[in-house]
Amino acid sequence: MTPTQDDLHSEGGATVPRRKAWRSPLKREIALALLLKLVLLMGIKMMFFSHPVDKQEAAQRLGAMIDGGSAPATPASLQLTDKTEQK
Repeated sequence: MTPTQDDLHSEGGATVPRRKAWRSPLKREIALALLLKLVLLMGIKMMFFSHPVDKQEAAQRLGAMIDGGSAPATPASLQLTDKTEQK
């Protein structure tokens, strides 16, 4: 494969092939590390911050913890109820 005019640059009157940007191991390692960090940060965000917290619910749970309750209050959205007992 012959290099195109864009792949060549002039150095001291001689035409020398230009190095490709990704051939440098340092650039590849930095790019891979940044990509891995981005993936990990997005995973952490999705795992821990995916659902918005209701301020009223958070205040009730915090109040229960401060009052010295033996167990933290379970949010209403996580409580399981049996529909047959309600009838």
